Amino acid sequence: MKLSEIGQSIKLHRKRAKLTQPQLAEKIGKTESSIRKYEKGLVQIPIDTVDKIAEAVGVTGFDLMGLEYHNKKFPNIGQEVTGLKALVDYLHSIGYISKCTLEDEDGKKISIELIKGDKTTTFTSEQFTIFEREIKESVEFKLWQKQKE
Repeated sequence: MKLSEIGQSIKLHRKRAKLTQPQLAEKIGKTESSIRKYEKGLVQIPIDTVDKIAEAVGVTGFDLMGLEYHNKKFPNIGQEVTGLKALVDYLHSIGYISKCTLEDEDGKKISIELIKGDKTTTFTSEQFTIFEREIKESVEFKLWQKQKE
């Protein structure tokens, strides 16, 4: 999404929220001049400012920026998902079933279970992070990846 399109989106949502530029500026701790520049698409808007604008006008950052919001907010998410999928695929290839259970109020996984036959091993999120790193550094995992290419 171009800066000008993001600016138009901000303007549209600001008006729907019945806020003037000075009112929005005050709500988010910026100057009126900054709001004008954002709405005209003249400057790149920091992601934390997008979050403040979204909250002030009663929408989400995604509503203001589309998919670009997630790309800026979570720049490594694609790489992380790809890496986790590879790990899960590897574990499945050696006979494990993986299961994530529950999330806390911050959206963090509370536990991950690996099941093989009648044996279940449960990891906390922190333990699984260490386990994941160790698996990804193992010779077996690297060979498995090479064979998948």
